[in-house]
Amino acid sequence: MNKIDGYLRFYKHMELCYRAYKSSPLGREYDLVKEQEAQLIKNLSNTEDIDIYQAIYHYLVWNGYFSAENKFLGASKDIIELTSERAIAIACGNGCCRNFACHFKKLMNLIEEDSALILVGTKYKGKREVGTSIKGLQEEVDETRLEPPKGLMSLFFPNHVEVLDLKNSKIPKLLDPFNFGIHTVTEEQTLLIKRQMIDFGTGLLFDFEMNSEDRDNIINYGNNLEKEFSKRKLNALPLEQRTKIYQQAIDLCKENIELLEQYQTEMNPIYQHIKEEAKIYQRKGF
Repeated sequence: MNKIDGYLRFYKHMELCYRAYKSSPLGREYDLVKEQEAQLIKNLSNTEDIDIYQAIYHYLVWNGYFSAENKFLGASKDIIELTSERAIAIACGNGCCRNFACHFKKLMNLIEEDSALILVGTKYKGKREVGTSIKGLQEEVDETRLEPPKGLMSLFFPNHVEVLDLKNSKIPKLLDPFNFGIHTVTEEQTLLIKRQMIDFGTGLLFDFEMNSEDRDNIINYGNNLEKEFSKRKLNALPLEQRTKIYQQAIDLCKENIELLEQYQTEMNPIYQHIKEEAKIYQRKGF
């Protein structure tokens, strides 16, 4: 079994859990919240530019605007997240790269109808467990089918998750919303070092909202894409340019501080409710 076949088994396994979550009151409530978050980013931006969107997103998350109690603490050993909805960790005030990537991708899909984003893994370190356990789910879900598939516990898994923007197919962008990173992937032939390899199967582990075309492309072409991209060159956007973009995002947020304060006042009780519900769903194994 190759790596992507292993990821696919996990994806099919989690689809059942994901469907139960999406039809739940929490799933519906958080979907509405993400629509509000996407609209806020769009309202704050003065241009249709994914780099500016990412900068605004990074600023808002790390300053607690998308979290309960208006606090975001970053990665935590007591992280509140759902395997079927990694993005929800942000609303709970904690999260790491996988939560940022899933959340940011969803918001960009809501902002840009023609977005072409997929989740990818980067920076390999070695083998890592990717299995899960499912405890109590809704009665209509057949729990006997939700046992973690065998063979998933020793996949060669990347330790970082980013978002690949394929809108410009000639020069894709690799975006890191957790660290506000921006790379272009040029066709210049080179050999990426191991820690820069791009894992095209990662979406099958985290993104249960991907459309069927993207999923089929990963299944059918993922291994070939990895080989192709391993020969391309990653060019980081210079720090000076990233700093300029980020400062622009800060200025836009400060210019609209009343809008942000109003958003915080109206949304914080909702984020509080989502956090409390997410704790319950986490205990149930969602």
